Amino acid sequence: MMHLKPTLLILGSLFLLFTFNCRSPNESIPLRSPDGKTPVVTGMYITNSAGEILATWGSVDENVFYDPYAYLLVPYPNPTGGRITIPFAVPKTSVIDIWVVPAILAGQEAPNVVKSQTASFLAPGGLAIRELIRGRVSEAGHYEWSWDGLDSNGNEAPGGFYRIYIRAGDYLFWNDILMVRSILDVPPELRSLPMFDNFK
Repeated sequence: MMHLKPTLLILGSLFLLFTFNCRSPNESIPLRSPDGKTPVVTGMYITNSAGEILATWGSVDENVFYDPYAYLLVPYPNPTGGRITIPFAVPKTSVIDIWVVPAILAGQEAPNVVKSQTASFLAPGGLAIRELIRGRVSEAGHYEWSWDGLDSNGNEAPGGFYRIYIRAGDYLFWNDILMVRSILDVPPELRSLPMFDNFK
């Protein structure tokens, strides 16, 4: 009888673990960064509201934008104070997913979004705070989608860096953006740019 209690306890724990980690067949798996970690920003394109690239900041990996099957163009305006347009092209019919993940600058210990009281921001690193498109079949062509700066619960995303991912079939692309809610969200070396005058 003494050995029965530990066995029942272990079986009960396994049952609870299995129950809470399983999803129904109709429930989708949350989107996240490919390695399950918070993305690290090394640079980004600075764009205006017309989609023109004004400058680059830091080190931008241009190879993520070009592929024979699909590519993500540069989001604009970037930095943004709210809504951002996400242009992309699909050279052949593909299933498209687009999602937004909080990111950090190299050397930061944790993303600034942890300061938010919204539960979705307290999720493990690399977890999407907003799924913009999920499983949409798109024919060949150019498209634009937008993110309104809100998380999946309709709360305003805090200022800071974010990575926008697009998956087209088996191909994955991304681009980094900066959400500016106050001048403190802007790296010091960028604060002198005229686009941030309204935040000073």
